[in-house]
Amino acid sequence: MTNHDPPGMNYLAHFHLAGRDPAMIHGALLGDFVKGPLRGEFDSATEQGISLHRKIDAFSDGANDIRQARRTLPPEFHRYAGIITDVVFDFFLSRHWQRFHHQRLDEFAASIYQAMEPCPDSWPEPARRFSRRLMDYDLLCQYGDWTTVERVLDSIASRLSRPNPLGEAAAQIEPLLDTMETAFLAFYPSLQNCARDFLEQRV
Repeated sequence: MTNHDPPGMNYLAHFHLAGRDPAMIHGALLGDFVKGPLRGEFDSATEQGISLHRKIDAFSDGANDIRQARRTLPPEFHRYAGIITDVVFDFFLSRHWQRFHHQRLDEFAASIYQAMEPCPDSWPEPARRFSRRLMDYDLLCQYGDWTTVERVLDSIASRLSRPNPLGEAAAQIEPLLDTMETAFLAFYPSLQNCARDFLEQRV
């Protein structure tokens, strides 16, 4: 990825929570690329998907389970706790996928890739590039492998402008995974309810 691409964090969760509407799926990805007020640049459903992405992020940031998980990290990683928990929680979602979704993960991923193909011309170029990377490398099916977490954190570390310890984060947090997994399993159903409430309101 280039320096303009996002880190590749918790897309599996965002797509899972977006529902089946392709426009909402588009918004789930665009939420990391479109900033500021939504003024009709995209169709209504896509902008609702962006709004849901933002709501999910805000809900997660304010959740006690997430805050407690972040506090378990070594002090040098506290500045980057949001990045780390996003990446690691997609790892847990992948590992516990059948608990939260009726489809196999590979089938779900294929449906997401289908919804993004072809990539709309209205998307920002970094979003178009990243969607292609998701599909070409089947990234949504890779997060259950800890080496993917290591690679993602190392990639983020290399793209941040200031020196940071994220390249060493995977090794440091691996002993904490049981505690973080407990936090994820306690938290994710409430996040599902948050997203479900949003989707029901738009019907």
